[in-house]
Amino acid sequence: MKNILIIGPPRVGKSTLASLLCKKYNFNYISGDSIRNAFINIYPELGYSTKNTIEKIEFCKFIRWISDENNIHLKRNIYYVIDSADISIENVKKFLKIF
Repeated sequence: MKNILIIGPPRVGKSTLASLLCKKYNFNYISGDSIRNAFINIYPELGYSTKNTIEKIEFCKFIRWISDENNIHLKRNIYYVIDSADISIENVKKFLKIF
């Protein structure tokens, strides 16, 4: 199995599709919106906003890190469905090759 990443513009059904996939395949759900909002609220010095997160490669790297670290430390395969309007296709190609 592999992780599933759903990207696209806001309000097109990414979260709905993610929810259905999680139920069907017993995957864990990660909301890109929640992670982005944490970056905005907890680390304002990083300069994240709802309008510029898609441009920031570090956000994409962090999503990859979450998946990798959980599997390394828990020593088992945990699979995720991640949905986000804040990850560009270009960054997926560069940093999320395993998705």
